[in-house]
Amino acid sequence: MTQQKINRAYIDKEYKDLITVQILKMKSLYDKMVATFKLFSILFRSYFLRSIYKI
Repeated sequence: MTQQKINRAYIDKEYKDLITVQILKMKSLYDKMVATFKLFSILFRSYFLRSIYKI
């Protein structure tokens, strides 16, 4: 159980780093803002649901 949580956290970190690099490569400020907002909403939703359901 804990190994699965560790793996999932590691995958989340890799995923977040990958998206962050993509955001930094974007040209326009508007695109960066939209992408950053989407990133935070995805992360917030996943951690919020995990804290409720203890996945």
